[in-house]
Amino acid sequence: MKRYWVLVGLGLSIGILAAQEGSRLTVLSEPPHGAVQIDSNWIGYTPVHRLELLPGAYRIRVFAPSGGIWNLRDREFRIVLRPGQDTTLTVRFSPLIFVNSIPGGAFLRKDTTTIGLTPLYLSFYAYQGKQLVLEKPGYQPYRLVLQQAGPVTVRLKPKEGFVEQKRPPLLRLWPRTHRRAKFSLLGATVLTHWLAFYFKNVADDRYNRYLHTADPDLIDRYWRETQKYDRLTDITLALSYTSLAVFIYLVIWR
Repeated sequence: MKRYWVLVGLGLSIGILAAQEGSRLTVLSEPPHGAVQIDSNWIGYTPVHRLELLPGAYRIRVFAPSGGIWNLRDREFRIVLRPGQDTTLTVRFSPLIFVNSIPGGAFLRKDTTTIGLTPLYLSFYAYQGKQLVLEKPGYQPYRLVLQQAGPVTVRLKPKEGFVEQKRPPLLRLWPRTHRRAKFSLLGATVLTHWLAFYFKNVADDRYNRYLHTADPDLIDRYWRETQKYDRLTDITLALSYTSLAVFIYLVIWR
């Protein structure tokens, strides 16, 4: 009987001591330097080694490093720490891979599943080592396998006899490249502004003659010419401001 109570007392003592013993948590991440939050407390950045905590349930959030593009901004875990237990939590963030094709708008597929249209971002770890196919109507399919976490750009080859339809320039006058368009707009702005200045001078001259002539026929003629050149001045000035506005748009936003 005494032995029984001795064993009970020993068990209770061990239980009390174990309950008073803390737990240790290690948090690792790949890549490192991810921010760690336990419940509502910020702990620091990974790696966090053997953090002393009381036994119990915790909510742990690990945020992806800010020095890259990752498919998930944070990961959340709920763990229960036991007395005297060492717990290690390892989080692996997947970098996003930029995949593009020339020309763009190609379908990226895995087997029979369409992932999306290029350009797009992929989770590297989700598709690492898997065979993908780029397909675009009129072009030969291109097969690729993601081996390294770096951007991928593929130049598609057209099929035999395929001719890509190119967009013609506007009214056969508008250049297709931004650089040529900028120079054209700048030249049009200068030319129309000079014409507006010229027409304004002619209108002023005709109006001055209208005021100083006594011939009824010339009075009517000079007045009509004054109105005509005033209208031409307004038209060319409006064209000048329009081309200038488009030029500023291409320079700033394009």
